[in-house]
Amino acid sequence: MKIVVSFFAALAALFATPSFANWSANISGVSDYTFNGVSQTQNDPAIQGGLDKAFTNGTYAGTWASNVDFGGETNVEWDFYVGRYLTLTDAVSIDYGIAYYSYHGGDNSSAGNYPE
Repeated sequence: MKIVVSFFAALAALFATPSFANWSANISGVSDYTFNGVSQTQNDPAIQGGLDKAFTNGTYAGTWASNVDFGGETNVEWDFYVGRYLTLTDAVSIDYGIAYYSYHGGDNSSAGNYPE
C-alpha cells in the first residue's frame, strides 16, 4: 500500500510542477456549434476540445477542434493559433495573433481553410 501511495504522490508532484502550470485544456459537448450566427453542424450537437500553452512573456499558442457538418464530406474543423498579450499601462493592453482554420474529411475539405 505504501508503494501505491508513494507512486501517486510522486505522480501528483510531477504534474504540479511549474512546467505544467501554463498549460490548459478543455473539452465540451454543445447542442449546436454556431460561428458568426451560422450553424456549423446543421443544428446538431458537437464535441469540441482544445489545448493551450501560455508563456511568461505573454506569448500563447494552441489548437482547437470540433466536428462540423456542412452537408458534404467535411466533418472536422481543426484550428491553430499563436499570439501575444502585452500590458502597455494599467488601463491599456493589447492582444494580437493569428489563427488558421483548417477543415478535414473529404477530398475538397481543405478548400475552406483560411487564416485570420
